[in-house]
Amino acid sequence: RSVCDALVAIDDQVRPLLKLKKHVVIKINNVEPKTPLACTHVDALMGIMDYLAPRFKGPVVIAEASARDSLEGFENNHYSRVAAEFKSQQVSLVDLNREGKYEIFSIVDANIRPIPVRLAARLLDPDAFVVCSTMLKTHNAVVATLSVKNMVIGTPLHSAPGDTPEWHDKRKYHAGPHQMNYNMAITAARLRPHWGVALIDGYEGMEGNGPSAGTAVPSHIALASTDFFAADRVGLETMGIPAYAVGRSEEHTSELQSLRH
Repeated sequence: RSVCDALVAIDDQVRPLLKLKKHVVIKINNVEPKTPLACTHVDALMGIMDYLAPRFKGPVVIAEASARDSLEGFENNHYSRVAAEFKSQQVSLVDLNREGKYEIFSIVDANIRPIPVRLAARLLDPDAFVVCSTMLKTHNAVVATLSVKNMVIGTPLHSAPGDTPEWHDKRKYHAGPHQMNYNMAITAARLRPHWGVALIDGYEGMEGNGPSAGTAVPSHIALASTDFFAADRVGLETMGIPAYAVGRSEEHTSELQSLRH
């Protein structure tokens, strides 16, 4: 209920943008398909659909390009329930890695040389209203991972299971602490014109060794904003993490991860 209420609270900002689009893409977070705490909860998707149902007739795509297997995350987290409950909105589940449609973008490697990565085309579609559905989580490289990072690191693709040769463009972002933050910043600038609304589910957040091996924190909140950076800023305040800490080098991460929500 809190997810839907958060979106209703900014309905006057969301609805005019939504009316201009032909379809909705809900970008979930399934960083670790076998760890439910690290993934978008099905109830958060239900809350987003409760908001969309009377305002948008579809189609709606629930999409992910997991660093592992997106379909495993879809199954383990019961996302098919959303498609079954909201049939009139034509909800479908799409693994962006298997779909394999992309735009080439340049980031830098460890030696600050430009290298290409493949960004999911659906998240750059001007006809799509992109909803970011993520959680309050700590992160072992950049301290906290919220809506901006869900979009930035969730957009690069890797090869579909069974494809040869294998490739994994997400790994190219981890070129060192400074390079990673630079790569995230330039990718965010490329993606930002296509972002619709950020929804951060904090009913149960994560602290400690995030983004996939942390422990639960019952925060019982939901944040929504058409400004993804503003949503993340409030999320940091909620988690008790100072804004200056985000993006710090890895040598400071262990200390900062100890900060509780």
